[in-house]
Amino acid sequence: MLGFLSLYCGERYHLRDYRGQRAPQGPKELFSGTHSSLRNVIERCFRVLKACFPILKSMLLYVLKRQKYIPLASCVFHNFIKMKMQDDHLFRQYAR
Repeated sequence: MLGFLSLYCGERYHLRDYRGQRAPQGPKELFSGTHSSLRNVIERCFRVLKACFPILKSMLLYVLKRQKYIPLASCVFHNFIKMKMQDDHLFRQYAR
């Protein structure tokens, strides 16, 4: 699929596979480790957004044409709030 970066089959992927282990061996394993780390960050961001904006948990109630704007608006509102309030307790709470 155009624009989709898939993983390399047979390479270590999950961050727990790298803890206390040897460093990534080769570019494929390095890519897989970096991809896993980025995925964790993105999942944490979605947990924070869902905690701030419960509408994201019930989007099926809206027509599809409107659904695509709800996550975007949530991100815009969250970034605006973050600019005004530097210490975001939700990011600290969901950092685990």
